[in-house]
Amino acid sequence: MALSLSDYFIAERGGALYRLTGQDLVDLISQNLGTSNHQVDDVAARDALGDLSLGDIVLVDDASADPTVDSGWAIYRKLPAGFVKTAEENSLDIVITTTNLSIGSKTSNSITIANSDGTPVTLTVASNTEAGLISAAQNELLGYITLTGAIDLDAIKNKSHDAVTTSGTSATNPINVNATQVLTLSISQLTPLP
Repeated sequence: MALSLSDYFIAERGGALYRLTGQDLVDLISQNLGTSNHQVDDVAARDALGDLSLGDIVLVDDASADPTVDSGWAIYRKLPAGFVKTAEENSLDIVITTTNLSIGSKTSNSITIANSDGTPVTLTVASNTEAGLISAAQNELLGYITLTGAIDLDAIKNKSHDAVTTSGTSATNPINVNATQVLTLSISQLTPLP
């Protein structure tokens, strides 16, 4: 069911009950929230306006008397605390804050980023499941690797587990392989020269 301006409502004031229509409510809201627009020459004329309702809009042609306006017009809304500027010709009152980031400290496993607006953040070393920094020790190990082309590390890994074999016989090959693939050398196995 939609409400109508002719609907009746009950209001209580000082213990007495009164009836009012939807139109009465609209009029009350309009008087107290502001429905009027005003245009004046300057800030002094704005301040001299009487009978303004809350929410009324005032366009001031020369608002340079307002310390936040360099020159030109400004638009104000009437609020309980006074006038609040909502727009002006030359600029908007915008506050821009910046955050300065810098490296606070470094260790072999972390870097702390200092934040001018709050708590610093510490970045730590990557794990097998989470991204992160490379540690000083990991970087040192990577420094020992020199590559000149593509290398299949999986193939190298798989080959490293192949069983070690030797050729020849114990009389002709001085290299011995035990069960754990440890290599030993024994020249006593060789046949002496004739």
